[in-house]
Amino acid sequence: STAETTVVANDVLGKINFKAPLEASGTDAILVGASIHALATDTFAADNNATDLIFSTGASETATEKARISSDGKLGIGTGGNVDELLHVQNDSNNAVIKIEAGSSGTGARLQMISATNDTAEFYLGDSGDSNIGRISYNHTNNYLAIHTNDTEHLRLDSNGKLGIGETSPTGYVHISPPSGNAPTMYFEQYTSATD
Repeated sequence: STAETTVVANDVLGKINFKAPLEASGTDAILVGASIHALATDTFAADNNATDLIFSTGASETATEKARISSDGKLGIGTGGNVDELLHVQNDSNNAVIKIEAGSSGTGARLQMISATNDTAEFYLGDSGDSNIGRISYNHTNNYLAIHTNDTEHLRLDSNGKLGIGETSPTGYVHISPPSGNAPTMYFEQYTSATD
């Protein structure tokens, strides 16, 4: 606990260090290898005690922050204090990868998204300029699957299995509706193997 009588942002309320100070190897071996500490994120008041819980680990240095649970219950991994979503994973030096792996034969790996019956489940494919410039969405109100590229819906599979390309209300099992001024076309090309 802290002895502060006026707690402000970035005050440490308490900290647990994990270390091996008697390790004979010395140098990195006797540094703090891991720690957990509570950090105030705002000035405390009668109606405010906003606190993040921070988890730090080290590999060949004093432990540094690797994950935190924010005061509003969001989990950030590699984000520092910038935790934007319920789960936020960030890697500034390499690819940010989340791995889901089944443990044994006969078991599957699944990513399940469940939304309200009158809302949408969406998978965003964004970049630093637009967080959802590409996306795959399932509309539960009308039960259709849509694919968006460059912030525009280009393909829809409706609840009856009809596919619309450039068409949000397909009337046939394949319904192509090109942009204005373009003819509806499909292009088929026969594969020809290369010869010397």
